[in-house]
Amino acid sequence: MPEGHATRNRDNGAFIGYQGVTYTCNASGGCRIEGRTVTRGTIRATGGGGSNQAPDLVVESPSVSDARPAAGASFTLSVTVRNRGDAQSNATTLRYYRSSNETISTSDEEVGTDAMGGLRLEPAFAHDARLKLPQEPGLYRLEGLDAEGRRLFSFSFTPDAVAHGGGSFLFAIPFEPAWTEDLDRITLTGPEGSTTLDRETGGRAALIIDRASGLVRTIARDWSVGGAALPAAMAADAQVQVIRGLPRR
Repeated sequence: MPEGHATRNRDNGAFIGYQGVTYTCNASGGCRIEGRTVTRGTIRATGGGGSNQAPDLVVESPSVSDARPAAGASFTLSVTVRNRGDAQSNATTLRYYRSSNETISTSDEEVGTDAMGGLRLEPAFAHDARLKLPQEPGLYRLEGLDAEGRRLFSFSFTPDAVAHGGGSFLFAIPFEPAWTEDLDRITLTGPEGSTTLDRETGGRAALIIDRASGLVRTIARDWSVGGAALPAAMAADAQVQVIRGLPRR
């Protein structure tokens, strides 16, 4: 998007060329740009190939569970964000505003946000549990590697859709006892890019297991060496087993 602080209005189909990229208004009601922020309509960026390739994020198919909620009632707003461009998009944020019209202004109130485009891995644990494998292959792949880069496991999958957009997954896979020490990192790849969880990086966590039943009592987040992250009473509970997740150092 060209630099500037002015407010500009563009009719549907109008375009601006800047540094080899063409910015085109793609909205029947026209587009409005305030500074470098599109406050109405959709601006599509296209280039001639090579370094001029660009992402093109559009918000589509908005829907609401209750179009006329009563005072104090809650509702669910759902949208789809699609990249129509010819390059991968960086992580971004979708913002929601309460407004009396279709134009976002300084008097409108931000009421929520959704992180878009980023992949994230939660800590992984070695614990006896019922198998839960992917139901079908998909565009995402989860791999476990040792310190030499040898593949311990690898499978593709389709994440479960969540109500507010995006997806999530939880698997329990066959696990070799030696992997407790050999597993060095887990990598998740997909259309958004890739992310890695290893022994040094990522949020620490621990499963708190009831020894008598074998059931998970809770998950302690931001686990620190020595168990300082555990509630004092639980850390001293003789019936509790603590299983640290990757990363473990």
